[in-house]
Amino acid sequence: MRNVLFLTSSSLATNPRLVKNYIYFKSIGCRCTVVAFKYGNWTDRVSEEIIAKHSIKCVLISASRKPLADWLKAAFMDKASKLLYHILPSIYWSAIASSKRTYQLLSALRKIDFPVDFIQAHTLPTLLPAEVLSKRLNVDFSFDVEDYHPGELIGGNAGAEVQRRIKLMSNLLTEAKLVSAASPLIKKEVEALMNWNNDLIVTVNNSFYSNEFIFLEQDYFVKRKVQFIWFSQKITFGRGLELFIEAAIQHRTKIELTLIGSLDTEFYNDWVRENEDFIIIKSPLNQVDLHKGLAQFDVGLVIELTSVDLNKDICLANKLFAYLQAGLFVFATDTRGHLNFLKSYASAGLISGQSVTQFSDGIKNIINSIDHIRRNRVNRFEVGKEFAYEQEVKKLESAMLKVP
Repeated sequence: MRNVLFLTSSSLATNPRLVKNYIYFKSIGCRCTVVAFKYGNWTDRVSEEIIAKHSIKCVLISASRKPLADWLKAAFMDKASKLLYHILPSIYWSAIASSKRTYQLLSALRKIDFPVDFIQAHTLPTLLPAEVLSKRLNVDFSFDVEDYHPGELIGGNAGAEVQRRIKLMSNLLTEAKLVSAASPLIKKEVEALMNWNNDLIVTVNNSFYSNEFIFLEQDYFVKRKVQFIWFSQKITFGRGLELFIEAAIQHRTKIELTLIGSLDTEFYNDWVRENEDFIIIKSPLNQVDLHKGLAQFDVGLVIELTSVDLNKDICLANKLFAYLQAGLFVFATDTRGHLNFLKSYASAGLISGQSVTQFSDGIKNIINSIDHIRRNRVNRFEVGKEFAYEQEVKKLESAMLKVP
């Protein structure tokens, strides 16, 4: 029985991919432990629920100002590293300058007093700590590239941070036993960054376990307006919703749009208040209720804007797989990631440009084809099973369970 240590700089509430892996490896007999952060906000409550539900053995590091001494030390190292990085641009100072969570993890992992046979690292601030701990314990580690970090939207001195991220990934990923990527195009970017193309980099799609979804027969939808769904942690600006709602107004008598998440007040005032005849707002749902509830809808929106950053252009959001696994028809913007995916599953969805006119044309197309879309729901539901996470995660299993 292997002892697997999972690392994240996030909370469990905001790193469902790690939680899915934990559940799987625990189910096949591994002894699993997670090192994660608590942030002193709403994520703490959700994380506690996850820990209780899945009996997760978890070491929690505080990201808030309590205890004060630890916070002051991390804050000092954060400031100092950004100065020292220019004088001593080592991997160590590059990593800490990139994120103070790296320093906190390095400190916490020095106190590890339980057996570890394999380390699975999630999020960029865990990369150096995973590599350091693997050498100290003489064990292997893997790293999960859920997002292409050098291509993410970065505030502040973005140029310096991009270079730090490139340096960390190009130097440290070669030390990993396995690198997983959350989309085929993220995998390609990682291969190009590392000048490395072999079986040690695998695509593990960001899907979900198949038992989280249910199927509703076509009769449920008879005489209903076309049901669109979009969900995220926050319903706010900058996600493409403004463009879609402006287009949807032209079809308001024939559709209903349900948005699930924490609603930004200004967004409500600007875009929802005048359109409540066809827009329905629901508070955030836990994953179980959300995934079961998706069966009530016709079309799932996957709106990513290429203008935001490179990562948005090449990623495959987990909501894409949630919609497919629930049997929904996918309405997706024409990012490279979506185009690459849907060219192999053309019947699963529709690709739209990123303008109001193009969104409106797409909505009209769906309204006119809704009977056909509903009849093919069962086929999409079956296609979704191909991406079930219990299949995807097996790509990691051989590397993680191989006896050293």
